[in-house]
Parts: sequence; structure tokens; C-alpha cells
Amino acid sequence: MTIIKKIIRSQKLFFMLIVCLSINVFSEDKQKTAPQFKARDLKGQLITSDKLYSTGPSVVYFWHSCCGLNKDQLTLLKEFYAEYKSKGFEIVGVALDGVNKTASVKKAVKIYQMEWINVVDVKNELKEKFGPVFVPAVFIIRKGGAVQCVYNGFESGDDVKQKKEIEGLFGKE
Repeated sequence: MTIIKKIIRSQKLFFMLIVCLSINVFSEDKQKTAPQFKARDLKGQLITSDKLYSTGPSVVYFWHSCCGLNKDQLTLLKEFYAEYKSKGFEIVGVALDGVNKTASVKKAVKIYQMEWINVVDVKNELKEKFGPVFVPAVFIIRKGGAVQCVYNGFESGDDVKQKKEIEGLFGKE
């Protein structure tokens, strides 16, 4: 086998492995309880998972200010937040920029009007607990803390799937 064929074959195997791992992570997460955490938001308020998971369904949304935001994902989250906030729904935006980029995160939050809870994952503690694979990553969590589903990255059609998942948590289908 030529070296080129070996490289192509190994790339195909690598891609298949990634797909299988992603499917496995997704199916396992459906039965998992979301991680417990404490964090300070950009206003200095203490955010706890106990309070978050007890008030209603929620989304934990991982993103980077330095890479730009996925505008389709952001628009979708804004729609969810506007429609369901009064029913106990909450979003926690977790910026993976580090403490040196807090000013950039605050600027992005203001520019993109991200009115939900926003934190900077200073020591990557939330990243380690949740384990997002790609950014943006969306963890949809049922009231009580069970993980409903996980989206790593944003692909065509994810908006329809996420909308169905969120609406299902509020008895809409």
C-alpha cells in the first residue's frame, strides 16, 4: 500500500473514531446528572448548580470570545431565553477565555446582548467537569439536574433539534 493510501485510510479511521466517540458521549450524557459547580458571574454573584438545577430547565453554553460567536447558536439561545425565562429557564454562558480575557468577555456579552448568567471559566474547572468537545457546546439540562442532551459544535439542523428538546422540557411538542 502506498504511503498516500495509508494516510487517507488512517484519516478515515480517525474520523470514524471521532464520530463513534461523539455518539457514545451523547448517548451516555442522556443518562447522566449534570456536574455540580460553583462559579462567580461577571457581576460577582455566586452561581451554584444546586440553585440552577432546582429552578427549572437550563442550558450551560460554552463559548470563546476570541474566536467569534456562532451567530446561529446565539440567536437560538436568545429566542429560548426570551420565551422561557419567565418559566424558570436559565442559561449559563461559560466563556473559556481565561482570566486575562475577562474584559473581552464582558465586551462580547454586551455587544451580543447575552442577558443570561455569564461566567469566565478562569481555571477551566467547568470545562473539566462538563467536558465540551467543540465550541460552541450546549448542555441542555432538565429541572433536577439530569442531562437531556449535549450539542458539541453547531451544525445545520441543530436549531430544529435544540428547539424540540427545549420545548419538550416545557410540555410543548
